[in-house]
Amino acid sequence: MVMFQFGGTVGPSQFPTFSLQSEDEDTRHMLPRPVVKSRPVNLGYNLMNTSIWLKCLCKDIETLTINHLKNQKTQTSENVLKHIEFCKKIIPSSLRICDTFFTQMIMVESFNCKEGNIPIHVDDDDFVTALLSVAGASQIYGRSTLYNEKKAENSKESLKISKRIPFQNGNLQIGCFHHVLHGNTSWRDCMRGVINFSMQKKLLNHFYRYGTGPYDDYVKAGYPSGQFHVIV
Repeated sequence: MVMFQFGGTVGPSQFPTFSLQSEDEDTRHMLPRPVVKSRPVNLGYNLMNTSIWLKCLCKDIETLTINHLKNQKTQTSENVLKHIEFCKKIIPSSLRICDTFFTQMIMVESFNCKEGNIPIHVDDDDFVTALLSVAGASQIYGRSTLYNEKKAENSKESLKISKRIPFQNGNLQIGCFHHVLHGNTSWRDCMRGVINFSMQKKLLNHFYRYGTGPYDDYVKAGYPSGQFHVIV
């Protein structure tokens, strides 16, 4: 399995960091930054700014996701729509995918044409996720996305399948998967993968709390990859 990541992150790193004037001089907070591939002049940056087909794909998935959330009419979907509005208004485009509200795009693929799988997991740092299935062959063996729930404590098995979605090239699954266990059954004899579009909680929470000031200083400095610390 091979994974490519694009967009923004506030994941652990030595730099860049920032602190507030009111804080102790040893206090450090992680600054949001584009992942390496998405920094100016790098591959991801060039793709997201010059590739017409990628821009169109991302915009279409953004529209479908928003429409899905509007149709849900739940408290969760209403909250996510508010986060989307904030994201597009406040978060700089350099941390978003093709000027959509998605702050991360991950491509997970199996190029060896033999087999692959995506283990059961939850997307606990995502407000909303859109999963696009892709494949390079028409015949695929082992092709289902599984949604699971925990069984009762006295059950012999820890999980049970609550829903099974058969694989279809181009299929799009949209949802708030931060508390939903999901994954894929193993596949073989084909090239297959998934493109994961998401809006990250940690990234939005930074801008809710600190605004754009700390990140603006990082951008003005030219997106440095080495030592960088700013006091705001």
